[in-house]
Amino acid sequence: MEALVATVLIVVVFMIAGMVLNNLLYNAYRTRSHAPKMRLHELVYLARHHKISLPYSEDYQQWEIHLLKEKETSNNDKGNLLQGTALNRQTGKEITISSFYEK
Repeated sequence: MEALVATVLIVVVFMIAGMVLNNLLYNAYRTRSHAPKMRLHELVYLARHHKISLPYSEDYQQWEIHLLKEKETSNNDKGNLLQGTALNRQTGKEITISSFYEK
């Protein structure tokens, strides 16, 4: 009888550990945002060097990426402000970057 109880307890502990691990890996996969951040930085670089025209939009994997030029700043040393946003269509997560570039 003791062996049966010990076996059941071990099985329950492994099932709980498996469910926790599965949940952690699923959340880590679902919230990955490295690739769209790098794409936003790449688009900012291209906009700074006038390789793409603004405003710019694209679909990147599961993300909607938009790059806009904000109105000119009063500080002429910094130039114009680029506003980049990436929105995940599945999770609703949004990534925003801002960057100055010369006229």
